[in-house]
Amino acid sequence: TTEAEILALSMRLAGAGKQAGLTEADVMSIAAAMSSVGIEAEAGGSAMSVTMKRIAKEVETGGDKLGTFAKVAGMSSEQFTTAWGENAAGALSMFVAGLADTSHMGMSASLVLDELGINGLREADALVRMSGAQGLMNDALGLGNKSYAENIALLTEAEARYATTESQIKMAGNAIKDA
Repeated sequence: TTEAEILALSMRLAGAGKQAGLTEADVMSIAAAMSSVGIEAEAGGSAMSVTMKRIAKEVETGGDKLGTFAKVAGMSSEQFTTAWGENAAGALSMFVAGLADTSHMGMSASLVLDELGINGLREADALVRMSGAQGLMNDALGLGNKSYAENIALLTEAEARYATTESQIKMAGNAIKDA
């Protein structure tokens, strides 16, 4: 994938991601995983946003499809609700990974998606592609969150360094030379 593809997908996932409680690192990580399996921003961003909204609605209302989302993720409804509230990206990742092994439910991924009301071509395609790359989303979330934290730490350290009197004098001198 490329940075441009990840950014384009991230922009399309950001709204639904924020509503679901995803961090910036989560959104970027999910976008990276989606882009890595060839999902384009226009189709994939709206498809995954719709999926996140569906799950959030079922969790919030205790809807009749919550049990199926939870079962696919390998959890009880209560566990899935708790997981979604504490780490929506992790719960989403578990659901996507669970789609790859729906045989334990005696169904195919297509039938499970139909049961969940996910029958739009783009949404179903995005989820099936993601489930086919088991572990990719989890790996991307782990790496993305670690990298995001490291970048924040580096930025904080740089800010502290630039705030010193010596640095301020050097930057003022550089500004004078530039002028």
